[in-house]
Amino acid sequence: KVLAKYGLDKPANQVEWTYNGEKQGFITSELVDDSFYFAYSEYMDTIVTLPSENAPFLEFGLIDFIEDYAFRSNITNITEIIVNDTKNTYVYLLEHKDKDLVVTESTSGKVIDTPSFRQFFLSILNLKIGGYADVKTPEGLDKELSLTIKTKFGETYAYEFYTLSTMRSFMTLSGTGEFYADRNLVNSCLEKNGMLVRGETIVADYR
Repeated sequence: KVLAKYGLDKPANQVEWTYNGEKQGFITSELVDDSFYFAYSEYMDTIVTLPSENAPFLEFGLIDFIEDYAFRSNITNITEIIVNDTKNTYVYLLEHKDKDLVVTESTSGKVIDTPSFRQFFLSILNLKIGGYADVKTPEGLDKELSLTIKTKFGETYAYEFYTLSTMRSFMTLSGTGEFYADRNLVNSCLEKNGMLVRGETIVADYR
């Protein structure tokens, strides 16, 4: 009842950390009068007022803690990239031999031109997060692109992109979505994948 009186029965924030091997933390209410929170620490068993200027991190959103780009990694860490353009699926297997890279599209058995593949990989690295999307699920949206990236560390990153507007694509990672990406960059990735499939050379564009 005491917690409920201060809006702490359903806390707006929960902060935890470990100090000298001991887990500590506190919970807060919603922001009150745009100036402070009620905060409760189980360790201290005390409810206090916490001025908002002393805890600016409580107002940060997830986007404040992530990089602008959907995926970041050196190509030497990548072992497999699976691309689905909604019509076909292409599986690129990357074999790293010393400083050389050999890429094979396993469905066709075709060896891919390495410099062109590097440009395609660069288009993946360029997939930029623009901000929060106004939807949380892709329900009712048309899928544009699926990317599954596997690393030598056993990690798998599964991205899907759906049309939001002419300029934005709703992005999910492992089925969870919150942000949109620049649709021009998604289309660039699709275009370069198509060029790989057709055996066309992808020239670096430094503009």
